[in-house]
Amino acid sequence: MRPIPRPVRALLLKDLRVFWRDPAQWAQLLLLFGLLIIYISNLRNMPLNTGEPFWQSVISFFNMGATCFVMATLTSRFVFPMWSLEGQQFWVVGLAPLTRRQLLVQKFLGCSLGCILLGEAVMMYSNYMLRVPPLMLALSGVTVAVVSAGLVSLGLGLGAVFPNFREDNAARIANSAGGTLNIVLSLLYIGAIIAVQTYPIHALLTGKAPGWHALRGEILTAGLLFALINAIAIGVPLWLGLRAVDRMEL
Repeated sequence: MRPIPRPVRALLLKDLRVFWRDPAQWAQLLLLFGLLIIYISNLRNMPLNTGEPFWQSVISFFNMGATCFVMATLTSRFVFPMWSLEGQQFWVVGLAPLTRRQLLVQKFLGCSLGCILLGEAVMMYSNYMLRVPPLMLALSGVTVAVVSAGLVSLGLGLGAVFPNFREDNAARIANSAGGTLNIVLSLLYIGAIIAVQTYPIHALLTGKAPGWHALRGEILTAGLLFALINAIAIGVPLWLGLRAVDRMEL
């Protein structure tokens, strides 16, 4: 962590220490990892030798959706409460040579990196287990990376818009009205991202389209919608969060 500026490094280490000092936090994280292990282990029982492109496509999209759903659960439970958990000790953080906006951006970058690494690890290993086509392998890798950043932005941004500094229980913060809104928007976001990809990619994987040239319009439209939805999901919540922290009186 030497290349990271000292104030940022200190705050990252602070967040990690606070997390590991709370048994409820890392116990639930271990539970989530346990569910991931069960999911990946059960992939061995999937009928991978059917050889039917239709089912390969369906299973590939289902796996991508399941991985994104896990990331949504992770960000809703652990990222959304982060700003609220600063609580009454926020004035101590305020002594650091960072503005509130820089602090929020630092949390966004750190959480995004962690979620991307975890999401890619799950996605790539599950794709290996399912022997998905190369096209789906590349698409799912890009999708999970971008969606991870979008989910972190949603969780952190809405967490700053709907803070609860009087509550020190992360689970209760995550189950608040703001937390419920966050998980609903996260699921809608994931559904929209997968929906815009489904038709052109499914047509290519199943052979319904003779090649890329036959779907140029659909692929271009899907690409533009993919970029637009992700730009909104990453940019808008983070912008709202930055505005909210500037207006906070602590």
